[in-house]
Amino acid sequence: MNNTSIIILTYNNLQYNKDCINSIRSYTPKDSYEIVVVDNNSTDGTAQWLEEQNDIKSILNKENKGFPAGCNQGIKAAAEGNDILLLNNDTVVTPNWLENLQTCLYSEKSIGAVGPVTNSCSNFQAITTDYKNTDEMIAFAKTINVSNPLKWEERVRLIGFCLLIKNEVIKKIGLLDEIYGKGNCEDDDYSLRMRKSGYRLMLCGDCFIHHYGSLSFSKLNHDFVEVLQANKNIFKRKWGFDPFLIAIDERFVLNNYINRIKGVKNILVVNSSAGSMLLYLKKKFPKSDITGIETNKLLPIGLSHVAEVFNDFSEIKGKKFSLVIMLTDYRSDIDISPQLEYLPAFLKDAGTLLLLSEEDVLKKYASHECFKGYHKKYFAGMCRISKMDIPEISGEKQFVSLLRLIEDDVEVEESTEELGKLLVSIKYSKSTIESLVNKYIARPEVAFNAVGTALFTEGKRQLALDMFADAFEKDNSYYDSAFNLAYLLYELKEKNLALNVIEKCGAADEEMLKLKQAVMSLE
Repeated sequence: MNNTSIIILTYNNLQYNKDCINSIRSYTPKDSYEIVVVDNNSTDGTAQWLEEQNDIKSILNKENKGFPAGCNQGIKAAAEGNDILLLNNDTVVTPNWLENLQTCLYSEKSIGAVGPVTNSCSNFQAITTDYKNTDEMIAFAKTINVSNPLKWEERVRLIGFCLLIKNEVIKKIGLLDEIYGKGNCEDDDYSLRMRKSGYRLMLCGDCFIHHYGSLSFSKLNHDFVEVLQANKNIFKRKWGFDPFLIAIDERFVLNNYINRIKGVKNILVVNSSAGSMLLYLKKKFPKSDITGIETNKLLPIGLSHVAEVFNDFSEIKGKKFSLVIMLTDYRSDIDISPQLEYLPAFLKDAGTLLLLSEEDVLKKYASHECFKGYHKKYFAGMCRISKMDIPEISGEKQFVSLLRLIEDDVEVEESTEELGKLLVSIKYSKSTIESLVNKYIARPEVAFNAVGTALFTEGKRQLALDMFADAFEKDNSYYDSAFNLAYLLYELKEKNLALNVIEKCGAADEEMLKLKQAVMSLE
C-alpha cells in the first residue's frame, strides 16, 4: 500500500484544528502518512500555531481561496506517489481508522475511493452513537473499527469530510473542480468523475471517526444557502442534471416495508436516479437480477456489475418482474403517464408494484388506469401502491421517528429535510408540535431546535422562532438553539432580546462572538 498524504483545510477554529491533528498523531501508524494543512487566511492564531509544528507541511494563504482550490493546493504539495486523504478539520480520528480504510481501498483494483461512517453526516454515512465525551468516543470507535469486509457497502457518492483516494485516481481524473468556488457539490462532482472513469466508491462500516455536527445557522446561513444554490446550478450546467439526483437514496423510506417482500427473483427499477436504489436493492436481495430504466445515461454510470440499465422500455420487451419500483418524487413537473402505461405489462401476476411519489404527484396519478385493483397506503408524503398490505404509518409516528433520529445524531441532514416536508404537508400547529415533543422526546431542546431549523428552511420563520424559543426555554445552554434564536432575533432587529439570549447561553466561540458583534451594531 502507498503512504497517505492527509490534506486538511483550515479557516479559524483553532481548537478543532489541534484536536484533529493530535488525534492523527495518536492513532495513525508513524511513517505511514504526512499531514498537509492549507490555511485559508485564519485570524484566530491557527497560522501561527501551524508554523510551530515540525511534522506538518503548511501552506498559509493570504486570502480565502475556497474549499476545492485549497484542497488542490494540498494535493499538489503531497509527496509523490502518496494516496490522498481529504479530511475536514472538525473531525477526530480513532484507532485503526486509516488501516481499515486502506484495507478496503486495496481489496479490489476497481475501488477508487473509500470513506468512513461517523456520528453526524448526510448520505446515510452516520450511525447511532451514545458516547458523551472523547474517552467514551474512542472506546466506542474501538468496537466499530475491527476490519470486516461484510461491513463495506458500495455507494454512488461519498461525502468529502473524510475521503481516501488512490493515487492513480488523482492522476487519471485530475484535481477537484475549482469552478465550485467556496465549496459545495465538489464532492458530488468528484464522485461522478470517479465512477465515470470506471472506479467504485465504498463506505466502510468498519471505520468510525467523530465529526462535529450542528443544526445552527452558523452553518445554515444565507451565504451558505446562496452558495449551495449557485453551485447546484453550476453542477447542472456542467453535467446536465441536478446534483440532487445523485443525493437521492430511498433507503430511509424503503426500510419501512422492503423487508416484507420475500422471494424476489428479479426487480425492475424505473427512474433509478443515480443508482443508489440499484445498489441498495442488490444489497438487500443479492441473488436477484436487477434491471433499471433511466433516460439519463450518466446517472447510473459505472453500475453494470449491479444491474442492466436501459434507456427505454422497448429494450426489455417481454420480460416480467416480481417487483417493479417507480420513482417519481423528483419528477413532479414531468408527465409520467407514458411510463405508467408500461408498468403492468412488466409485472408478474403475483408481483408487487411500488410507486414512490410526492403527495402532489400521488394526487395527480393515483387514479391512473394502471393502478386499478391495487391497495394504496401513505407514508411520509410518499405513496406505496402494491398488491401487498403495507400498514399505514401515521404522520404523528413519522414526526416522532424523525425527531428521534435527529436526537441520536443519525442521518441529521436527511431527517431534517424530511421533517420540513412533513410539517408543511400535515400543517401541525405550535401546540401540537409542543405536545408531541414533550410527550415522546427525551431531549426536547434538541427536538424543538430541529423542528425550528426544518421550518426555517421551508420559509416558516415565525413558527421557527417559536420553536427556537421553546428549545432555549428547555435548556438555555444548548448552543444550537441559542445561536439560532439569537440569529433570528438579530434579523428582526430585536437587539436587547438577542443579547439576552447570547449572554444566558454563555458560549464564547468565534461564531457566537461574530453574531454578538453584529447584534451590538444594531441601532
